[in-house]
Amino acid sequence: MSVRTRFAPSPTGYAHLGFVARVLINYAMAKKNNGQFIWRNEDTDQERFVEGALEYNMKWMREFGLDWDEGPDKGGPYAPYTQTERLPMYKEAYEKLIENDYAYKCFCTKERLDELREMQTMTKQQTRYDGLCRNLSQEEIDKNLKEGKPFTVRLKVPKDKKISFDDIITHNHITWDSNEVDDMIIVKSNGIPTYHLAAMYDDVLMKITHVFRGSEWLSSTPVHMLVFEGLGIKKEEQPQIGHFTVILDPATPGKKFSKRNSNFKIDGLIIKGYLKEAILNYLMLLGWAPKDNRELFTLQEFINAFDLAGMQKSNPTWDQKKMDWFNGHYSRQFSIDEYTNQFKDWINKYLLIASSEDIKSILVTETMLESRVNTLIELAKKTLEDSDLSKKLALVQERAVNFWEVLQQIEFFYIKPENINWAIKQLDKVQDKLPELKTKIHEMLSGLSEFAQEPWEAGMRKIAEETGLKAGDVFMVLRVAIVGGPFSPPLLESLQLLGKEEVLNRI
Repeated sequence: MSVRTRFAPSPTGYAHLGFVARVLINYAMAKKNNGQFIWRNEDTDQERFVEGALEYNMKWMREFGLDWDEGPDKGGPYAPYTQTERLPMYKEAYEKLIENDYAYKCFCTKERLDELREMQTMTKQQTRYDGLCRNLSQEEIDKNLKEGKPFTVRLKVPKDKKISFDDIITHNHITWDSNEVDDMIIVKSNGIPTYHLAAMYDDVLMKITHVFRGSEWLSSTPVHMLVFEGLGIKKEEQPQIGHFTVILDPATPGKKFSKRNSNFKIDGLIIKGYLKEAILNYLMLLGWAPKDNRELFTLQEFINAFDLAGMQKSNPTWDQKKMDWFNGHYSRQFSIDEYTNQFKDWINKYLLIASSEDIKSILVTETMLESRVNTLIELAKKTLEDSDLSKKLALVQERAVNFWEVLQQIEFFYIKPENINWAIKQLDKVQDKLPELKTKIHEMLSGLSEFAQEPWEAGMRKIAEETGLKAGDVFMVLRVAIVGGPFSPPLLESLQLLGKEEVLNRI
């Protein structure tokens, strides 16, 4: 049988980095084995439906080069690929489960279930359904239906049964006691199935061979095994299932990243100016490791190297320094012309179309107010018209972590620093000589016909000698006057790009 994997997100929110990491595994498994990767739109949770979420998530998967072979926008041999368009199929499924005594109709009201749960909580019992409707007679069922009473469909978990499962990622053989498994709702009162029925039935109908999902679904696996069993699906016809690790947040040790964390949004790193190649490469290694401990992979190289044996069993923690390292590596692979084009593309495609909400959640921080962010975005527009942009970027390509940092590091080329703070640690030793040093530096530079390395450096060192200071302290005075702070790209090249008139004006 051909390998068929699926990714089936619910359009109840926008994708995050864990989403991409999981798609990568499904995608690599299919492509490594010349199989098919399917996108299924699991939209049965209509109460939490988010308009535009499906389109947003699809857009970003394509941005990362993770396209699918079958899906709601492409069709395929098992269409439709949107679950709310498949409701008649699920009705057939739950009727078969009822016929096989693996499901039953439950007429309990929400009020009764709330009271039951409250009582169980107060008496410190396990919160679960008490089985009131489990053994209703056909006469009672018919009477309730005739009276128009709404019902859900619950899985009828067999008593005193051992339910076993082999995880293809962790290689654990897990056994559950059916007496500990709740009679879960598999069809809601509106006739729409829950994940427990719809996803399992779709996996069978769509001939999915491998299912990779988050470890949070492990506790539901006995329910899913019983659904397969109740539908009469033979073991060899069921998909093999494996459970991923989760990505932990370093800010809250032991806890996974929240979907609401702006640092974990799928477009968060992109808007900050990280390269898609770098993001993908880092995500490949969050939950999987090659045999040779190699770190750098293109998408095709990852597919070629991928195997299930490399799947990790312990939860990885997001390491921002490692992410920065990957981005630095990929940034340095570009020629300066390529790097400039990448920078311009980032501004046009992502920074300038970022909504105010995006800016607030991603770029605005405790140390960078929204007004400052807006200033930098306006500056980004100016850089697009600068014929010397590539020369300026060449000075920071090796230094900046991402394009958002690049923008800040070249800001001084476009905006003259105001209200400079001269009382900084780097100038402690020259505070009493600042006026004298500024005057001498201005006079020396005024006399130069060009900012060439030899006369410029000789002049600065002569000023240091005349004032009894270290050359580094004198260079720092010039740097702060030009840039507005103690850090900048190489000073000589910066002076040359600013031009003599502007440099003297700033001093």
